[in-house]
Amino acid sequence: MTLVGLQAVLNDAENKQASNPHVSQWLDELRDAVNGAENLMERLNYEALRLKVEEKLEDTIETLEDLQKQIGLLGLKEHFASTKRETRTPSTSVVESDVFGRQNEIERLIDRLTSREASEKNLTIVSIVGMGGMGKTTLAQVVYNDKKVTDHFDLKGWFCVSEAYDALRITKGLLQEIGSFDLKVDDNLNQLQVKLKERLNGKRFLIVLDDMWNENYGEWNDFRNIFVQGGSGSKIIVTTHKESVALMMLEECQGSHMLEQSRHMSYSLGRGGDFEKLKPLSKSEKLRTLLPINAQYLYRPKLSKRVLHNILPSLRSSRALSLSRYAIVDLPNDLLIKLKLLRFLDLSWTQIKKLPDSICALYNLETLLLSSCIFLEELPLQMEKLINLRHLDISSTFRLKMPLHLSKLKSLQVLVGAKFLLGGWRMEDLGEAHYLYGSLSILALQTVVDRREAMKAKMREKNHVEKLLLKWSESDADNSQTERDILDELRPQTNIKELEISRYRGTQFPNWLADH
Repeated sequence: MTLVGLQAVLNDAENKQASNPHVSQWLDELRDAVNGAENLMERLNYEALRLKVEEKLEDTIETLEDLQKQIGLLGLKEHFASTKRETRTPSTSVVESDVFGRQNEIERLIDRLTSREASEKNLTIVSIVGMGGMGKTTLAQVVYNDKKVTDHFDLKGWFCVSEAYDALRITKGLLQEIGSFDLKVDDNLNQLQVKLKERLNGKRFLIVLDDMWNENYGEWNDFRNIFVQGGSGSKIIVTTHKESVALMMLEECQGSHMLEQSRHMSYSLGRGGDFEKLKPLSKSEKLRTLLPINAQYLYRPKLSKRVLHNILPSLRSSRALSLSRYAIVDLPNDLLIKLKLLRFLDLSWTQIKKLPDSICALYNLETLLLSSCIFLEELPLQMEKLINLRHLDISSTFRLKMPLHLSKLKSLQVLVGAKFLLGGWRMEDLGEAHYLYGSLSILALQTVVDRREAMKAKMREKNHVEKLLLKWSESDADNSQTERDILDELRPQTNIKELEISRYRGTQFPNWLADH
């Protein structure tokens, strides 16, 4: 209830923070306190699962209540926020607000834009990231109009992208901004982009795209290539983002401050795309999401011991972590002990042979991806401790033995790539597994006695199985009709995409195999 009361004044505080540094400081403290409270509640939940509850709660409540008491002193009013995204007036390059107390930020950004390092690069992208109302646009306006910046660039352009991404509208707007828009040109995007390239070619230019939303990332990534072609001199794009997920280009964003303040981060994974570039993260406990993008299929970057033993264990607030496609053979046991709040872990396409036993202590873990771990041979014996595990992908793990204790994962909703080795598993176990997706292998079918036992598998109810392997381990059968009856009952759902029957012991196939 204390949190609800605090959230009620957020809109008013965001509107006032640009002109009142005390409100801005209060908002920063609130954000950190709420983040700490959420982390603490999840840690308490983790401890509750281990029968250890009520730890450090009173201090957090007192901190939040102290911040709540400051509402009256700061003159903030309650405005309950709508769930809809607010529409805002498109920004211009005209400075609209006071920038009291932000001179250091302004000078640092101006130096960044006019530096020799930026001038030597083919393209520099600078992202200004933060919550709504904290003055990102104002900061960009002041820098954009600074004399040092104006003198440094041949061309400048400002465009407010806002929520709806429209490449045609943006291209037209930029052409108008740099004084090169021919009204005779129709709405042909290709012609407009060619004209924009010609106008920018060989020039030192600065373009500000204000109010960029990260949901535009795919289109924006294509669109930004228009500024890259040809010429010399610095080409700089400044973008402003809300604080949803900051897309960090590691080659271009070296500022440790942004890394330390980020809560969600994706980064480009390619040659040299190692975690070593994320050293500032080791100073922060705020990061919740760390996911690589653009992974190259033919290249597996390595993780250093420093990353595995120092940087990753420091990310104690992490909820989502992907190490997919890294050349990992072993994971330190201590690593997962430190990451108690993980809900999502992606180890797919790695070279691990076994998982550390400490993974069984991730009581909050909901998704575990192990697909294409071709060297993985076994899962830990105490996997049933993962009482919140909902999604497990073990597809294309050719060496993995299917552990019997997976049947004890009561929260499991999606199991991709399951292997049922009969003799250990029963047909009843298969029948009760309603969470099977993707590929399914049923092995050692020679142990099935008759049609009645095969019926218990309830194969026609496995509506999400797309690839099915039915395999016998012996070639001779005592009763060919019994074998045919068993295969008849193992008939899959009609939308199956791939079916493999190996070492079938009957002399005839059931009729459903002739069904188109």
